[in-house]
Amino acid sequence: MKEMRELWTRVEHWVDTQPALPPSEAVFGPPARAAQIEAAEQAVGRIFSESFRASLLVHDGQFVPGTGRRSEDEIEWVRWLPNQMVLLPLRDILATWREERAFEAENASAVEGISEETADDDRVRAFPTVTHAGRLPIAGQEASAYMYLDFVPDPAGALGQVILTKNECDFSVAGEDFQDFLARYVDLLERGVLRYDADTYHSVIPADPRVAFDSLIELRVV
Repeated sequence: MKEMRELWTRVEHWVDTQPALPPSEAVFGPPARAAQIEAAEQAVGRIFSESFRASLLVHDGQFVPGTGRRSEDEIEWVRWLPNQMVLLPLRDILATWREERAFEAENASAVEGISEETADDDRVRAFPTVTHAGRLPIAGQEASAYMYLDFVPDPAGALGQVILTKNECDFSVAGEDFQDFLARYVDLLERGVLRYDADTYHSVIPADPRVAFDSLIELRVV
């Protein structure tokens, strides 16, 4: 818990040093209650990883637009995560997870009979569909980019690893767990490898336009 609190303090400091962004207290939500976390775990049938539980006990994602602490605030999503994503609060995590289950049920016949193609040295399982009940969507954007906690990794992967959608059917691994991802990501922010672009994208982008986001955050196991 101490390590996660320290990481979030660094994230908050980075946000507070960005002239174009609101103060961090207006961006990130208050802590989740233990009972809320347990209810969410029961709903999805998975025990969250220790590091993600610790993160929720610091910040339950980001404020939903229009629900800032002060009535005069018009809070908008601050897209500080890769590919213009935002960190979802528990209620949106559950809503998105349920939407994906409904979509799978509706389209089950389209993937019936398709086998999974996964090699033993893969870290992310290649299911016939990208979504899976064992993948918890913890960040996303209005289009189709999502960050998941992966509770169904391939043998070479890690339970609770952080995975990102690269395209409509592939993932990259961005952290062994949420704490590993956040530590690596805030380091990129602090070193200026990533920067907040307030003019064009209104989100975090690589400082070097020749560098792809995936190449900076994808976990490489030697």
